Order: sequence, then structure tokens, then C-alpha cells
Amino acid sequence: MPRFTADVRTTPFQLLNSIKMPRIHKTVSGVDVNPPNEPDRTNVRSGAAAPRRAPDARLASLYDSARARGTAIAAGKRVREQVRVRSVAPGIIQTTITAPKRNEASLAPDQAPLIRIQNLLKEKSEYTRLTVIGGASATSVAGTANGAAPQRPESLSENTAVPAAVINGGYFIHKPGLLGDSGQPIHDIGVPIGPTSHRQDHQPISRTWKKYYGQVKIDNETGLCSGPLLARNGKQEPVPFGNHEFLYRPDGRNENELNQYGGAMTPSGDPIERSAISVNMSASGTRGDVVMHALTAGGSRTRGATMADWQKLTRIGADSAQGHAHSSGTGGNASTLALDGGGSTYLGLRDENGVTTLVHGRGGISGDSIRPTPNVIVSTPVLEQPHIVPAANNGQRISIDQAPQDED
Repeated sequence: MPRFTADVRTTPFQLLNSIKMPRIHKTVSGVDVNPPNEPDRTNVRSGAAAPRRAPDARLASLYDSARARGTAIAAGKRVREQVRVRSVAPGIIQTTITAPKRNEASLAPDQAPLIRIQNLLKEKSEYTRLTVIGGASATSVAGTANGAAPQRPESLSENTAVPAAVINGGYFIHKPGLLGDSGQPIHDIGVPIGPTSHRQDHQPISRTWKKYYGQVKIDNETGLCSGPLLARNGKQEPVPFGNHEFLYRPDGRNENELNQYGGAMTPSGDPIERSAISVNMSASGTRGDVVMHALTAGGSRTRGATMADWQKLTRIGADSAQGHAHSSGTGGNASTLALDGGGSTYLGLRDENGVTTLVHGRGGISGDSIRPTPNVIVSTPVLEQPHIVPAANNGQRISIDQAPQDED
């Protein structure tokens, strides 16, 4: 048989069909028992064929190559089902990681970031990350004006620089009946919790959770508040997630009485869809990347993540994102702030064609539309290539720190 070398792009069927087979004189079950220039070994008296000889070793190798190709195709499909990485705009990288299906193993080696993230995901949930290269020096908060109702994130970010990554902002009064610390009802739907850069009529952060709240600062001024603060400069914040003030339903049945306060962090103890933002600073401290995180589960609360798991997951996600971006340092220096979750969870992309929604939460009902919010965070990549730097850059330097503690 002639020597054959398989092209790695060839399918198993093409492999088999491309072989020029030798002329077969007499076969039994497809194996040549009387090749040219060899005596007939058929038992003349009985008419029975002589014992089969082994198939040609090169043919066996060909079949092995075809099987290997088929296995590789199946493995490639599994890889694409578990992790996808793509550039959605110059300087903006989207990574999507899905939990393995039931009884399916992760494709990553032990302790790799992929499997560590997958271990914190429930079946049918997804973790999505947007890495904005150089975005730490080109980020802004866009939000509603005093007294205005919440708006959809696409509307809030429609006049920002191009390209840009968009994520939902902090907590706000999203329903009637919520209370302030003194027990007074809060009537203004859409009012942010804590100070912001875009309006002055915010609701003060409740004393119960104030020390756990963080803020996004733009050029050292408060842009918005949210929480809890999950990490500062690479170190996880010690948040007591098992305490009463972080449990939505302490015994699984009776609702926590703290749920009635505006900006309550009681949902931290239960799984839910979530979002967060990280800042990875460069080794010199002069540049850095923004990492936007979202966990979505088709509106299912039970397939979401507790805040304790979200703290672990975002740390892995922020650190591993530095492997994608040229402007970050050696890793492990991220500051991370949890943002509003549930139906407020949102990631989008602003480009020349407008704002495209990439993922969003659904508030427990799969048919929900995208929830309006009072503010969003918008980050634009800053690259070395002049033709990629946005022409209209209205963002400034972002940092993450503890929320103001001096406000009553």
C-alpha cells in the first residue's frame, strides 16, 4: 500500500475515501487472502478459506488516525461548550465559562482557573467576564438626574465613548415599602443608595451595612456606592456572610426583618445572579485594566451564587484576566466591588452601532425584560495603537475603596 500522510483538517470519512486501495483478488470479510504473486491458500478439498492474516499495519494506523480525529472533534465541541474567549472590540475581551453538564468532567487540569471557577458554578449557570485593556484610566459613571426614574442600561450608556464595556451600577430603591434607618417609608423609586456623581437626592446607606459598602471612585471622587467591598489591593475583605445581617431567610422559611430596609445586604446569603467590577493595576501603578463580572442563570435564583462564593469567583476571574491584558502587572492586586444583582445584572458593549446587550439577569422570571437602573459604569480601552484609542474619551481614572463613612 502506498505511504499516506493525513492532513489534520481531514475528516475521518475523507481519510478513508482518499486511500487508493490495491486490487483485491479474493477476499473474506474484506481481507485479501490471495494477493498477487502469492499462492492460493484456500483449502481445495473443503473450499474453506485459510486463516485470516492481520490487516495491514498502515491501514490500522489510518483507522487510528480517523478515530483520533473524531475524538478531537468531540473534545473541541466540549471545550466550546465550557469556555469561549473572543474579542468583542479592540481592547475588550469577553470570556464565558459554563458549568459542566451533569456527570461531565471539566476539561481543565486541577487548580487551573477554569476548573476553580467551574467548581463555584451550578449547572446551567454562566460566568461572563469583560476585560477592558487600559480601562482603568478611561472609566466613567453614567446615571439619571435628581428625581428621575431608572432607565435601561442601553439608554444610560448610549452617549458614551466608542468602543466601551458597560455594566450595571449600585443598589437603589426598586420597589415601594422600603424603609430608612428611622423606620420612615421611602417613596422615591430609583433613588440610589449612597452618594453618586450624577445626583444629590440619594438615600443614605443604612448603618447596619455601612462599613461593608464600597464605592467606585472616578478621579478620587465618589461615582457610585454598592457592596459589599470584596477585595482591596489583592486581599479579600473579611465580610461575615454567615451573620444575621447577610441572611435573606435565616431559617429557610421566615423572612429576615432586615429585608425591609433600603439597600439591605440580606440577599448575600442566598444564591442569586450577580455582578461585580474589578480594577487590576499595572506594576507601575500608572496603568491598569478594568474587569467586569456577571453570573447569569436564566433567572433561576437557586442556580446563582451566594455572595461568599461570588467573592471567591471574582478573585479568580480578576487574577486570571491579567493573563489576557498587556497593561496589567503580575496579578493578585485587584480591588473588587460587588454591584447590584438579580434582575439588575447587566453586561453590554457600546460600539458604532449602538449598545448591544451581552448578558443580563432576569429577576427570577425568564420572560423579564432588562431591568432599568439608576446608573451604569462605562469603561473604554486605552491601547498603544493610536488608531484604536477612542476619539471622544470622557472617562477618567477609576479606583475602588470603602464607601464614605461620615454621612448620617
